[in-house]
Amino acid sequence: MDLYKICDDLINGKVEIKDVINKYKINCFRLIDFIKRYCSHYKISIDDNIKKILDAPLIEILELRKQGMAYNDLAFKYNCSSTTIKTKLIEFCKENNYEIPETASWPKQIELPMKEVYELKKQGMTYNDLAFKYNCSSNIVRVRLIEYCEENDYLIPKKPPRSKLTKLPMKEVYELKDQGMSYGGLALKYNCPLYIVRTRLIEYCEENNYPIPKTTSYFKRIELPMEEIYELKNQGMTYNYLALKYNCSSDTIKTRLVEYCEENNYEIPKRSPQTKLIELPMKEVYELKKQGMTYNDLATKYKCSLSTVKRRLIEYEEERILRNKYLEILLYDFNLIQEDILNGKTGLFYEDRGKDQEESIALTKK
Repeated sequence: MDLYKICDDLINGKVEIKDVINKYKINCFRLIDFIKRYCSHYKISIDDNIKKILDAPLIEILELRKQGMAYNDLAFKYNCSSTTIKTKLIEFCKENNYEIPETASWPKQIELPMKEVYELKKQGMTYNDLAFKYNCSSNIVRVRLIEYCEENDYLIPKKPPRSKLTKLPMKEVYELKDQGMSYGGLALKYNCPLYIVRTRLIEYCEENNYPIPKTTSYFKRIELPMEEIYELKNQGMTYNYLALKYNCSSDTIKTRLVEYCEENNYEIPKRSPQTKLIELPMKEVYELKKQGMTYNDLATKYKCSLSTVKRRLIEYEEERILRNKYLEILLYDFNLIQEDILNGKTGLFYEDRGKDQEESIALTKK
């Protein structure tokens, strides 16, 4: 996310502030503060057009609050705390002589497509997500949904267990568990919580009358290329990613590696700062992150830890901003020198500098 480009686009009317908030899930008021600092840094006067951009979220918040939306739901919508919303709204109302809105009877004012809301709730959408979709509070959605279900003799949709929402290739999961893979290793492989793997596996076994696989001493049964693992560990790869690579648990990798080192009188590889060992194509990583790829997917793609990707991206962004600033300063200095040359001032500068040097030499001799 390039905040400088976003500010430039906002000031030039290429994007709207609410679209930026929704796309990047950025704190509304931090973004407004950054735009103000951006204008101050580049000496851009905050005219009526820019003021309109900065005030747009607060005007929208004021309207929603008048309609009865709760502070908590406004906070969810604008990615900040309810206290911040309340404080900023009171300040805005006082500055513009607006009346601070009180809680209104929102349910009577808003029309919701209840058939659609009911179907979405059945599919597992949360009250908060529905509230965000229909621009109202989660409490309103809940109240209206209860009324709709009572009127039509429907059962109120319950929140489905997370294990039902996560799709796993259960045949493959069962076979891997039967071979001795731990729940932790399976959770890492399928990128989901450990309890979901266990719950889904128990359900799968009960549905198919299979015995639930027991945890076995997997490291005694599996053949691992220990020389390769030793080299990869020396290069800084974590036990978790080695486990993912070789379809086993991190404990298995650790135990077998200790045995391998003892047998061959090798020193057990210590954890090293992976960020210094691994080379990442940061321009490519940066572009993929801008396109929406998650940190987890990037870590998997480049065979490194999530924290490495995150840290390196922050460093890359900081370097890129500093480089751009440095180029701006150079360009500014170049324009000044060019202007001095055209106005015939450069010679005077060098004459003054020569005098300073002569005085400095004279003082040194004394």
